[in-house]
Amino acid sequence: MKKTDELLLDAALSIFHEKGYHLTRVSDIVKQAGVSQGTFYLYFKSKEEIYAKLVDQFLERILLSLEELSIQLEPLDDVDGKKELIYHTFRFFYENRKMANLTFTNQVETPSINEIIEQRDQAIVAFIKKVIRSSEPYNQFSDEELDIAASGIHAMFIHLNYKWFNEDSVDERYIDLLAGVVFRMIM
Repeated sequence: MKKTDELLLDAALSIFHEKGYHLTRVSDIVKQAGVSQGTFYLYFKSKEEIYAKLVDQFLERILLSLEELSIQLEPLDDVDGKKELIYHTFRFFYENRKMANLTFTNQVETPSINEIIEQRDQAIVAFIKKVIRSSEPYNQFSDEELDIAASGIHAMFIHLNYKWFNEDSVDERYIDLLAGVVFRMIM
């Protein structure tokens, strides 16, 4: 049996995905979760806080999954390892497309949510820099150029995720297609 906070988070994800942040009410979330409004406030202070929690968990899961995979694929200068990381990233976005689209469409711009996204983005860009640092032509880049390249790669992944995995009915074959194109572009 799921814990109450998990029920609320699952319900919030579903409702935010269906209605968007601004049209979602706490009463919608608690109705879907099957709990009282008072119970919601035992776990979360507001709609913004539960949204921020969803975003933070999602971005943390991306980073942890990439870090775990990169450990398995050491050394990171291996071309096949980099290809697997790219494929894994698109697979992750595909499997979590509801949350990915909520996170990356910037529906909500509040200081707390922006701070979470900025912190996680910095960690993801640092990870990308670590991965590409040993590859041509990136191994010849200055630190500033490497930062620009990693930020560009990160932005490309976010944009492609939004463009190709925005619908629930999207075809899974796009994972291989996107991974192959991006690999050829950045390698």
